Amino acid sequence: MNNKNNKSNQASSQHSLLSLKETLARNWQRILEGSQNDMTRPDRIMKKFIQTIASDFRAQHAPVYYANDQNISKSHLRKTCQEAIGLSSMDCIQARLMLEACKLLEDPALTIKEIAFGLGFDVPTHFSKFFKAHGGLPPTAYRKFISETP
Repeated sequence: MNNKNNKSNQASSQHSLLSLKETLARNWQRILEGSQNDMTRPDRIMKKFIQTIASDFRAQHAPVYYANDQNISKSHLRKTCQEAIGLSSMDCIQARLMLEACKLLEDPALTIKEIAFGLGFDVPTHFSKFFKAHGGLPPTAYRKFISETP
């Protein structure tokens, strides 16, 4: 019976992994599209936010950094993001981090530690916890799954 449960759990995790990258890519596309509207003040905030994420996401994971960059409050940035694209500012940053993490994990030449440091995590275990929380599996399991998928 335990073997059946393990296989069921594994199949569920694999299904989650298959949809993870698609979901992240869709969310990131929604973020990008949300910043392409007419240039009202919220649109300018979103455009600048997206540009800053693109250049700084590896080193800066906190929404307050991006809010300070535009001289607005963290809550104003969160509210603007929520209204424009339906995601919080933190969700946007994390989606970009996860997209990059998935891409880097596909390269077997990079260690998990190198990826963690490259994405701005001071401690590799913090990266592993982040990835598992947002991806459903630890980075090593994701990497193994990707390498076994045709």
